[in-house]
Amino acid sequence: MRKKIYILLIMAIILGCKDNRDKNIDTTQFKIQNLNRENISILVKNDKYLFRNIKPKIVFIYFFATWCPPCIGEIPHLNSLLEKYNNQIDILGVLLYDGELKSIELKRFIKYNKIDFFISKSFRENRRFANFIALKLRLKPEFSIPLMVMFVDGKYFTHYEGIVPEEMIESDIKQAKLKLKGE
Repeated sequence: MRKKIYILLIMAIILGCKDNRDKNIDTTQFKIQNLNRENISILVKNDKYLFRNIKPKIVFIYFFATWCPPCIGEIPHLNSLLEKYNNQIDILGVLLYDGELKSIELKRFIKYNKIDFFISKSFRENRRFANFIALKLRLKPEFSIPLMVMFVDGKYFTHYEGIVPEEMIESDIKQAKLKLKGE
């Protein structure tokens, strides 16, 4: 009899402590900022990425570092794609592994490399966002760079690890545009 009471008590505790929140809703928010203090808010809800203050439906997140030769080598190609697909794509550069790079150094880097896209200087938030993305993509927390993730209408579309030919990215942009037309 005593054994039954203990079992019932344990069941009551377990059932009574059950989390009744909706398990399907997974919401996380990130806020990144560039040198001009412009903010981009990224709300992730049930694996849908809502990029606030961004109009295009095709968004690339570019994880890179200022000291990384392949990352720097890819910048002219990203600028070219941004120019070619003006108002159809957007690129958000997220600096990683740069420690606390000073604003003046980042300004020089952006000017020297003629970067035409948003660069987040929010180092802690960048790391938090990178860890989140790494988990979603099943990558190691200290993943290799460059890493670029493509989203179409707020949903993950593909990602690229390492330097990628401009033509490959352009092919994926064309596929994404077809997908958007079909919806």
